[in-house]
Amino acid sequence: DLVRPGIIGYLAALEDAQDFSKGIVQLLEDKRLREQMGENCRAIALEEYPLALQAKRYIELYRQVLEG
Repeated sequence: DLVRPGIIGYLAALEDAQDFSKGIVQLLEDKRLREQMGENCRAIALEEYPLALQAKRYIELYRQVLEG
């Protein structure tokens, strides 16, 4: 899942502007929550998307493009 509610972001109900604004206000008012979500995002990025893995994926993508 791209968004992990409460861990790295806020997931609003589909087409619910009130719910969306609730999430924005919560993040605006809670500095610690913003900081924690930022730390969580960084940790997940480092763990699940390491540079070596991303480089390997790009090489494979370029190989596929070049081979047609």
